[in-house]
Amino acid sequence: MYEWDRVIGSIVSKYLRVGRVFGLTHEDLFSAGRMAAFMAADGWDPDLGRCLSSYVYFCVTRRILRELEVASRDRDLGRELLGWEPVHVPSHERLVQVRLMLSHLQARIDPAYWQLLWSCYVEGRQVGEIAAETGQGPRAVSQKLQRARKKAVTILSRSV
Repeated sequence: MYEWDRVIGSIVSKYLRVGRVFGLTHEDLFSAGRMAAFMAADGWDPDLGRCLSSYVYFCVTRRILRELEVASRDRDLGRELLGWEPVHVPSHERLVQVRLMLSHLQARIDPAYWQLLWSCYVEGRQVGEIAAETGQGPRAVSQKLQRARKKAVTILSRSV
């Protein structure tokens, strides 16, 4: 798989500036790209008529963009809830911190607020989508989301 390192490196360098804004390093993006290349090579079907190199390029680009999207959402959630600024933390430590924060928040917030925050920030759903599903108006859902954010900020700011 090392023959793909040059291709992965060129894709990573294309998105590295954006990744640094979100606290991702070259190593983070490169490892995500390499994992995507392995999965692409494993899932490639020559009978579909796609060239392997095109498929790997597509999969690596898609995975790196997904990493950037997740990092963006993490940064925005942290900034919005606690005023955190992005800092590079190894992924296992970040995962532990996020799990502790989420369990602390879930134990202390109303279940309806928890579900709304989870839908918006973890699942990435839009206010209009939630409004259509619940039968409420978008304005009512937006106001409820604002109240949930305020509650979450209050709860988490006391615990930090």
